[in-house]
Amino acid sequence: MDAKLLLVRSITLLYLESRRLSQYDNSAVLVREIVNGIKLSENAYDLDDNKLSQNELRKTVLWMVDQPLEHTYDHTGLLQRIRINIKGDDSLWDSFRLGLTEPGTQEELEAKISEIRTELESYQQKTRFASVIKQAQRDCLFNFDNMDVTAYFSELQNKLDAIKPTTIKAAFEAVTSFGSNNRGAVADAVQKAVEQSSPEGVLTLGWQGVNRMMGELKGIRRGDMVVVGALTNNFKTGFTLSMFRQMCMHNVPYMLDSTKKPLMLHISTENSQEDNMIIMYCHLYEDEFQTRVDVDVLKEEAKTNPQRYQEIADYVMDKLTRTGYNVEFIRLNGPTTTYDKIFQIIKFYESQGYEIHAIVFDYLNMCSKQGCHASTIGGDVRELFRIIRSYTNPKGIAFITPHQISSEAYNLLRMNTDDFVKQIAKKGYWDSCKVLQQEVDLEILLHIEVLYGKSYLTIHRGKHRKPLPTPPEDHYCVLPFAEFGCIPDDINGADRSQKKFGSDAPDHTPEWM
Repeated sequence: MDAKLLLVRSITLLYLESRRLSQYDNSAVLVREIVNGIKLSENAYDLDDNKLSQNELRKTVLWMVDQPLEHTYDHTGLLQRIRINIKGDDSLWDSFRLGLTEPGTQEELEAKISEIRTELESYQQKTRFASVIKQAQRDCLFNFDNMDVTAYFSELQNKLDAIKPTTIKAAFEAVTSFGSNNRGAVADAVQKAVEQSSPEGVLTLGWQGVNRMMGELKGIRRGDMVVVGALTNNFKTGFTLSMFRQMCMHNVPYMLDSTKKPLMLHISTENSQEDNMIIMYCHLYEDEFQTRVDVDVLKEEAKTNPQRYQEIADYVMDKLTRTGYNVEFIRLNGPTTTYDKIFQIIKFYESQGYEIHAIVFDYLNMCSKQGCHASTIGGDVRELFRIIRSYTNPKGIAFITPHQISSEAYNLLRMNTDDFVKQIAKKGYWDSCKVLQQEVDLEILLHIEVLYGKSYLTIHRGKHRKPLPTPPEDHYCVLPFAEFGCIPDDINGADRSQKKFGSDAPDHTPEWM
C-alpha cells in the first residue's frame, strides 16, 4: 500500500470513529504506528509537490491521533485543512471527499470502520513481520559466529508470536447506541442495566462477609471494574483466583443473549496457569476431603506420571463447569500485551459464540502502556484502566485485577498500626497511580494479620460505585485461614467471617499463599 493511500485511509478511519454515538475506543495507536513508518523529509526544499502533500497530510494525521477520545471532527473544517495540505491534487481530493462521507446508519458506519481497520491491521502485521525477518537476516549475516542460536531462536519466536495475525477480522463494534429517535434502544439499555444489577445478573462470591460488602447486590455486578489491592505477598493473586473459582461454582449463568455460551476467562501475566491449576486443586481437594496436600509431592508425582496432570485438570474443571460455565485460562507476556491485544482476545471469544461474564486479569498493571499517552505521573496506568473499563463495561463483562499497594503504606506498618487495611482504604495508596480509584467501580483491600501464630485475612471495601450505600459496619471483615482448604467458602453454611481477628483460626499459613 503506497504512502498516499495509507494517509487517506488513516484520516478516514479516525474521522469515522469520531462519528460514533458511543465513544469507547479508536484506532489512534494503530494509525500512529503506521504513519510513523512513513519516512518523508522534514526539509520542504527536498520535496516535490507530491511528497510535500504527503508530508503535510502526515502532520494532519499525527494531529488527529493526539486528539482526546471524545473529540468530534467538524466535517467542513477537516476538509478545508486537507484541501490546503494537498495543494490542488484533484485525484487525492476526490478520494478524501468520498471517504469522509458519513454512512447513513450506525450499523453502516461500524461496517466501514471495520473494513478500513482490518485493511490497516493487515498492512501493519505484514510490515512488522518484514521488519523482524530483515533484522534476523542481518544478524545471521553479520553476527553469526557470536550468536547463541538457542537463545536467539527463543527471542525470535517471541517476536513472531507478538505479531502473529489474529483470527479475528472484525473491528470494534458499537456496543451501545441510543437516543431520542430510537427509544426502543433506550428501553433495551434500561432493561440491560436492570438485568446486570438484579440478583440474577450479579456474580455471587463464596464468602458471606465479602458478599455483604457489596450491599444489596450481594456480589459483583457484571460490567464493573474491580481492583484488589495489598502489599507484596498478601494474597492478592490467591484472593482473585478464589473469586474466579467462586464465580464459576456459585452462579448459574444468567444470559443477556440466550443464543450465546457463558464464559469465564482467567488471564495471567505472572503465575503460570499450570501453577494456578495446582493452587485451585489443593484448595478444593483439601476442603472437600479435609486432608493435607503436599504441593512438592504433588508436582513430583506429576513429573513421573503425566496422567496426574490430567487428573488434576479434570478434578478442577469438573468443579468449575458444573453450573454451566465454560472456562478458559490464558497466559500472556505482560510487556508485549497492549490493551488492543486484550480487546482482540475478547473479540475472538465473542466471534466463537461466547458471552463473557467476567475476566480475572492477574495483573493488568504489568501490561504494556503503549497507546496511553497521559503526561502526568501515573497517568498512563490510569488511562489503561479507563480504556479497559470503557470497553468491557458496556458489554457486561466484570473485570477484576489485583494491584500493588504503594511503598508509602509500609510507613503505617512500621508504626505498628492496628487494622492496617482500615487505614489504607479510600486513601489512594496505589502503586504507580494515586488516583486509580477514580477509574474503577470497586476497591477491595487485603492484608494478612498474624496473632499467636494464627493467620487471618483482613478485608476492607473501598470505593463502590452503586446507587445505594452499604452500611459502614459491612465494609470490613476478617476471614481466618483454615487448616485445610486455605479459606473455605461459607456461602452454603455457617458464616465464617469475623469483625476482628482473634477467634478460632489455623496454626499455619498455607504454603501456596
